[in-house]
Amino acid sequence: MFEFGVVVEEAARQLLRAIRGRRSQIAFSRWLGYKGNVAAKWEAGKRYPVFGEVLRAAARVGVDVPGALQRFHAPSAGAWSSEAPQEVSTWLAAMLGSTSQTMVAERAGLSRQQVGRLVSGRSLGHLPEVMLLIDAMTGRLPDLIGELVPIDEVPALAREANIRHALARLAFAHPWSSAAQAWLGPGGACHGERRLRCWRRASVSTRSWRRR
Repeated sequence: MFEFGVVVEEAARQLLRAIRGRRSQIAFSRWLGYKGNVAAKWEAGKRYPVFGEVLRAAARVGVDVPGALQRFHAPSAGAWSSEAPQEVSTWLAAMLGSTSQTMVAERAGLSRQQVGRLVSGRSLGHLPEVMLLIDAMTGRLPDLIGELVPIDEVPALAREANIRHALARLAFAHPWSSAAQAWLGPGGACHGERRLRCWRRASVSTRSWRRR
């Protein structure tokens, strides 16, 4: 798995832990309707829930999921329904729009067949897989996670969120930063296995600018 895929798997486990909150793993599992302790398996990375189940769990603990999706990407938000929370394919397809599935698959490190199954509903999509797809389509995965839980509770993505926000601020102050964002963003040189190296370069650039 390429480097960002490893980061996303870690972030997925942290997200599940953050949604559970102070409840015990077994209590949380039973509260969601499971007989076994699935929360322990999720958080250990032994198995992952489908993405829609994560949205259902978030709603159960009081997260305003429709509001979170609206703030994240308003044009697609209405395609998800709390009445059928596991059905995320229409929402993903609305987010994808006319973007090439082949291009998105390359950005995400997935096959074009995987992307096709996710946006058509032939696959419900496990959490890390859908997280990769969302980031490939929008370049804003940390923003979505930050709408569901405090981003500091998902440290695997918190650093990327800080770097992306710093680059956004730089875009208004320095002409070169617009190019840097294009380089770091979806379709740029920073997707896939080079993502972590780009993080480090961006961190150095940001610190240098702050010292000026």
